Amino acid sequence: MTNVLTEADRFLLAARLEGYLGHNREAVQILTEGLNHTPGDVRLLQLRGVKRLIARDVRGALEDLDQAAAGLAGVPDEIEFYRTVIERDVINILLGRLGRIEAQHPVVDEASAAATKHLSRGTLHASTWFHLGVARYLVRDFVSAGEAFEVSRSAALDDHQIVAALDWQFMSWQRAGMGDEAVWLLSHLDAVSYDPEQLDSPCVPNSLKGCYVQRLRMYRGELKPEDLLRRDTEDSLALATLGYGVGNWYLSHGFTAAARRSFDRVLELGDPTTLGYLAAEFEDQNCESRSFVSSP
Repeated sequence: MTNVLTEADRFLLAARLEGYLGHNREAVQILTEGLNHTPGDVRLLQLRGVKRLIARDVRGALEDLDQAAAGLAGVPDEIEFYRTVIERDVINILLGRLGRIEAQHPVVDEASAAATKHLSRGTLHASTWFHLGVARYLVRDFVSAGEAFEVSRSAALDDHQIVAALDWQFMSWQRAGMGDEAVWLLSHLDAVSYDPEQLDSPCVPNSLKGCYVQRLRMYRGELKPEDLLRRDTEDSLALATLGYGVGNWYLSHGFTAAARRSFDRVLELGDPTTLGYLAAEFEDQNCESRSFVSSP
């Protein structure tokens, strides 16, 4: 059976490809063109919001992601694929092999979740609310950020999205001065399946799930900041993700100078496309980063 590509699908694939090449501003331009053709398309808005985040247009990202989240109520949730799947689809499209591409809108249900378990990086709804939470966090609207991460966590199907939303929700509530609520959140890690011995081993690759689990375990007092810093030296994604969490831990405990060193290390050695790097960048630029709790 040949899969049908909509006009929006083609703009999405083109924008993702530009993003993989590191051309995020060009991806934004493609998505803007797509929205001129299909105004209000939630998936185009969501991806443009994500690309605007990476391109450091946080206010633009916030506008797009707010609009995308508001439009999700009438849109069935669907699987989002990893880069390898998208690249393979683009190649098959160019070669005219439309019968070999993945279904572009696999609705989230038990069957599709099982069939795409190793191909999926999450779902549209969870991803939209998660990135909206990040955008709100970066503009220091910590209470609203926590609310977005709560919705993301509720919509998430896989452990990676769950622990990511849980971690950022914890940080948001801490920064909002909601310390007791933030500590209560950490008990939700017990519902996530992971092997502490593997995560504690420096031989295990640092997947994003592993990074977030380690950050959450640090917040719970099961790991020390230096435990995380010993594991991030060979992976720029892990360095940025773990390093920002460590900096946030130092900041929450009043060690401002150590927090600054952690953020600076992320900016020196981390992957600039990661959320940890982006957050460290905003801490560095924001003079209020010296104050842990947001202003009333």
